[in-house]
Amino acid sequence: MSLENWYTFLTTPKITQLSKGKIPVFTKEQAAGLLGNLRVETGRPDFKNLDVVEAGSGAGRGAAQYTGVRRAAYDRARQAALKQGIDPNSTDFQQQYFVNEYLGKYDPKPGASLIGWTQTFEKMPKSGTPASYAKYFSDQYFRPGEPHLENRQKAAGDILKQVSSFTTPSATNISAPPPVPTNPVEKGNNLAEQLLRAVQSKLPGMLINQAPVNIEGEFNALGSSPLDQYLYNI
Repeated sequence: MSLENWYTFLTTPKITQLSKGKIPVFTKEQAAGLLGNLRVETGRPDFKNLDVVEAGSGAGRGAAQYTGVRRAAYDRARQAALKQGIDPNSTDFQQQYFVNEYLGKYDPKPGASLIGWTQTFEKMPKSGTPASYAKYFSDQYFRPGEPHLENRQKAAGDILKQVSSFTTPSATNISAPPPVPTNPVEKGNNLAEQLLRAVQSKLPGMLINQAPVNIEGEFNALGSSPLDQYLYNI
């Protein structure tokens, strides 16, 4: 279920890991407030097929209905993904783009931040209701021309009721985000070296049992999928 996927994405360390520590884990009320906005923005109550164009004006597109200069950046990333055979409707693509845009990966030039400049997620109020968070995210992150705030707040409240039945994976079962190295090329911090060590650890069994080593599996075991790596580097 895509709503459950988005809720888990926001309320577990996955969001912090993908954002390199920049976006904190959301409370259930914060998540409901953000997701209420996403539901109204996209018109997709099931949170599926979010590569959707804004009804009427056609100005926005994607999970957060990226508009203007944000739409131009989204369209470029979307086209690049399509060339690589990646479905922009996939939840993985939409979530990774959401994070990467906030990190500044698609900023047109240094000092011209698309959305990260707002520090919306770092400055989230520590406590509140789904309705108060729906207003906060509408004002600070989505910034719609016509907010229709009552719809966003109702959607946030409805989502909180829906997610109350979800079982969120405990933090102990999710890999903590890796420390950011002070020197990315320092020995031991290079992803290729990590992959090599992972494969080497399998060599004895491979030589004895003639069992093939699943390279992609070892890559994924390090906490990065091929899609994550592709989106992070385009």
